[in-house]
Amino acid sequence: MKYLRTSSSIKDGLHQIFTGPGTKWAVVAFVGYGALDQLPPEIEGLSVICWPKPGATSPDGIRRLQNAGIRVYFCEKLHTKLFWLEDRGVIIGSANLSRNALGNSDQHEFAVYIDDASFDINAVLSALSYTEVTESALNELDVAHTATTQKDPDADEVNRRARSFIESRRDKFPRKWKLSIWNEFRATKEPIKQAVMEQTDKSPRINDNDVDKDIFE
Repeated sequence: MKYLRTSSSIKDGLHQIFTGPGTKWAVVAFVGYGALDQLPPEIEGLSVICWPKPGATSPDGIRRLQNAGIRVYFCEKLHTKLFWLEDRGVIIGSANLSRNALGNSDQHEFAVYIDDASFDINAVLSALSYTEVTESALNELDVAHTATTQKDPDADEVNRRARSFIESRRDKFPRKWKLSIWNEFRATKEPIKQAVMEQTDKSPRINDNDVDKDIFE
């Protein structure tokens, strides 16, 4: 058994047990936007269960985990903080899977690493009612989370940022967007053409314009 007295020591312990192959579980109350950044690079075999509480669990944090191949589940009223790897043991403490808990913040955390290969994770999982994240569940969290953080900006992690429409389309369950259309007079089409190239790619593309194929409008 080892005491992990700081956020950084908990993160170090997490990297030690989560690096390499094997089935892994993170059972935590909340997932922050920076959750993925607290895990070992190219982590594999990980499943995460969290409470979809608006203002605490970040929808885009969930998306970032999914994009990395991590399976994510929702469980209401979950307040457990547990990280487990088969044959390696378990870390149990106060830290959620977030930058606030495991990153360079002033938040105080404490955990214990128990080197017990016989720890029965199934006994923990069987006591929970959890379901894999669906598109509709994530959409609901989007709306509620945005409403909460607009009232209290500090409710979300400080490294949260707006993701572009193009970025979001790569997600397993993309965020719903409201699209607006407007007309604007420009003396030259070059700024529009430049914006299209910067926001997409540099490769040649077909422009469906019957007047002039080199005009972007």
